[in-house]
Amino acid sequence: MMRTSNTDVSKNYTGSMRITSKGQVTIPQHIRGRYGFMPQTEIDFVERDGVVVLETSTGRRPDAADRLVSAMRGSVGRGLSTDEIMRLTRDYDDAARDTDE
Repeated sequence: MMRTSNTDVSKNYTGSMRITSKGQVTIPQHIRGRYGFMPQTEIDFVERDGVVVLETSTGRRPDAADRLVSAMRGSVGRGLSTDEIMRLTRDYDDAARDTDE
């Protein structure tokens, strides 16, 4: 987690950054390198005493796969046992192998 206060924030670049119509802003390269903000790094915007601070995210946020699994959880409804599921899986694998030959 990167922390900084008002007193140790410095502008080491010329000019200002502009927020795009999509709400995006470019973090200057030297800041990204210094604090390890690599592509795909998740960051949090935290407000402290009227200042917005960027921090690397400490928790993993759910992605599309997590949401899909959550939505599907409990939807099978047939009450198959693990052995029955494995048997069905093996039968499927055997049938697929037979068509390949």
